[in-house]
Amino acid sequence: MFSNAGTLLDRLQGLFSKGFLVGGIVPLVLLFFINWGLLYFFYHDLYTAWLPYVLPPNEGEILYWVKVVLILFTGGLVIWNLNPWFRQLLEGRFWPRFFYNWLRNVQYDKRKKMVAEKENMDLVLFDYRTKVEEWIQKLVNARSGKAAEPEAPVSDDLEKAFTKLRNSTRSAAIIPFKDMEDFAKELEKELQNTAKVGKGLDAIHTGLVKLLRETRSNLEYRYDRLVVDMKQRFPSEDGGLGPTSMANFSMVHREYGGKRYGLDIEHFWIRLLKVIRGDKDFYPMLEESKNQLDFSIAFTIVLGVTTLIWIILGFCAEGFWPFTLVAVLGPIATNIAYQVAIQSYRGFTEVVRSAIDLNRFQLLQLLHIELPGDGATEKALWKKLETGDDTLSYQHPAPAAKKEAVAEDGEAFG
Repeated sequence: MFSNAGTLLDRLQGLFSKGFLVGGIVPLVLLFFINWGLLYFFYHDLYTAWLPYVLPPNEGEILYWVKVVLILFTGGLVIWNLNPWFRQLLEGRFWPRFFYNWLRNVQYDKRKKMVAEKENMDLVLFDYRTKVEEWIQKLVNARSGKAAEPEAPVSDDLEKAFTKLRNSTRSAAIIPFKDMEDFAKELEKELQNTAKVGKGLDAIHTGLVKLLRETRSNLEYRYDRLVVDMKQRFPSEDGGLGPTSMANFSMVHREYGGKRYGLDIEHFWIRLLKVIRGDKDFYPMLEESKNQLDFSIAFTIVLGVTTLIWIILGFCAEGFWPFTLVAVLGPIATNIAYQVAIQSYRGFTEVVRSAIDLNRFQLLQLLHIELPGDGATEKALWKKLETGDDTLSYQHPAPAAKKEAVAEDGEAFG
């Protein structure tokens, strides 16, 4: 997406950058060694016949290494420049319409499942938020005025019920407040009916109070984590939902700038990138996340293409194992690489969102636009910039300030 805006000339100027090595040369080298190894195991005669062309010759080594460098350079350049297309492919573009719709329905079901979980947690948390302290106070009132007697017995049923409840809370399941409330009612009756509070009953009482508060705190944490996870993985509107996780990450950071600030990152990215490049602390983070994303995408494509080709070649090889191994291990390895690429895309999305947060005002200053005083003004301002509204007012340096700046520069070089 963002790489599409770069011209071939821009790429040629940075051929020996880390991005070119990671996103072009390394995937090419991996492509060669993976296929060369498979050729050795499944078509050994062909491997032996081609080996003299691969190994350095006894004479003319300089020409051999020149060829190797040219192959690496050309092949790496091809892969590096195809990376934006690879990313669009993994985002679900270029797929047949029926397959696109099927993939989108899968993403819709995943989002729907998370929405249902969030709604369920909303209901559960409402009870915990409103009733926990109320029940804690009820238990205090039921125990009030009771004498302490360490040896006073407690019913076995109450102890067993508390142990069961405590064990349930240690699982990953969401415990409905009704289960807590039912036990609290039994404990309240026990505290009201007993004349003396023993060590066992005291332990159950204090344990339940702790359990109620811990469960509420854990649910709050899980709820916040679920909300953040939804915001990071899916756009807020169903209409923006894509057919793959990568497509959704792409929409997330575009939606983030638009909904929060009114800034369409697709429109302003190149301009914003100029500002980001001047930040010596932040720009390396953006570059590193982009390199990781390019490599993981290229490696996924390398494994996917290798798997497709060698499923056919393995079927033609002698024996049962070549086809079986490739058909089983190839998709597994490709899927693992794809999952890594998804996480890389997620990290890249977070960096882009941070870039919007931290650098948008510097971009406005660079455009000679007065900084907005509130969020509503900022949203209107970015929209005006995007549409080219001629009612925009600019804030230029005063002529005196310009002369002073020129004089200072003259003194500095004088």
